[in-house]
Amino acid sequence: MAVPPSPIPPGMMQAITQSIYASRSAAAAALTGGIIAAAGRPHSIDEAMEIYTSVYFTMYPEPGRGRYQAGAANMDATLAEATA
Repeated sequence: MAVPPSPIPPGMMQAITQSIYASRSAAAAALTGGIIAAAGRPHSIDEAMEIYTSVYFTMYPEPGRGRYQAGAANMDATLAEATA
C-alpha cells in the first residue's frame, strides 16, 4: 500500500516547527520573568538562564536532547545541594 503524499507543502514543516519552538520559548520566558519578579531581588544573567532552562524543560521535557539531559543533571545536583 502506497503512502499518500503529505498535505503539507515542502519547507512548511520547518516553519511550523520553528513556530512551535518560538511559542514554547515565549511561554517559558514569560513564566521565568514572573518568577524573577516575584523573587523581589536582582538576578544575574546566569541565574535567569538557569531558571529559564528549568522552566522550559519542566514545561516541555525532551529527554532525547543533550541540553535536556545536562539540565536535568544540573537540576538534580542543585536539588541535592539545597536539601543537604
